[in-house]
Amino acid sequence: MIQVVLGFLRITRLTIMKSYLLLTTPLRSILV
Repeated sequence: MIQVVLGFLRITRLTIMKSYLLLTTPLRSILV
């Protein structure tokens, strides 16, 4: 049970980081 929750948290963290990078990369290119 705990391993399932940890795996779910890891997947959500990866997806949040990917979406964050996708959102910030164009902003960075515009600012720079």
